[in-house]
Amino acid sequence: MKKLGFFLGLAAMLSLGMPAFAGDVGYDVVVSNGSGSPGGAVTLNVSFATNGLAAPQGLQYGVCHTDSGLLTLDTADFGADGAGLDTTFAAVTIDGGGGGYTCGILMNVITGATLSDADDVTFGDYTIDGAATDLDVIAVSICSTLGSPLVEAAVIESGTDILPITTDGIVTIAVATDFIRGDCNDDGAVDIADGIFTLNAIFQGGPEGVCGLACDANDDGMIDSSDAIYAFNYQFLDGPPPPAPFPDCGQVEGQDPAACVESSCP
Repeated sequence: MKKLGFFLGLAAMLSLGMPAFAGDVGYDVVVSNGSGSPGGAVTLNVSFATNGLAAPQGLQYGVCHTDSGLLTLDTADFGADGAGLDTTFAAVTIDGGGGGYTCGILMNVITGATLSDADDVTFGDYTIDGAATDLDVIAVSICSTLGSPLVEAAVIESGTDILPITTDGIVTIAVATDFIRGDCNDDGAVDIADGIFTLNAIFQGGPEGVCGLACDANDDGMIDSSDAIYAFNYQFLDGPPPPAPFPDCGQVEGQDPAACVESSCP
């Protein structure tokens, strides 16, 4: 936290006394959204936009998450855009209380560097608690309550601290759905109808399966005619069975909830 204190002191000297916040003037600091399953991981980044205003000399903020016990910050650092900046000072510090992290950036005052639009200034890697339930929502926000002294969200432009427009992010908890590999038509059985269903979807504009993982009969990460052929070979030519989960309902390790949104499995 000493580094952030240095940053704030240096910013104060440059701003000739740290004027009061100028209010909502159009700079955007935005936390991205994310989703994951209980026990899984999610990464959220922070972006910055000038919206056509003058490119500033500095930026500072905190990133807080709801104190619900359902989200734990594991790591925080500069993202691809933030790591490449020409700075006099830059630091990302995880708050000792576990409530989030702070970021301070002062562009190089010697070269006259300024901060332009950036999609990935910083990022935080979070673990979702195993006790989270389906459709739980956890807020992750730009805040001014972390650090000692407190790091207030501010953009530094022409020696003035300006309050940015901030947008919170949310982490949505989605519980992964059980499925049977090869059961593309989701009728609870793997048979010739599943191969036909797959081919109709690919070549005849038929409906797609509600669970993409189930339609990926050969588990190669794609849904194409090879899945139908794999299913036919298994049923009629003594080919290998579909990979797990098969023949019973189940999940795959690290399953993305979005990859299978519905299934006839209980």
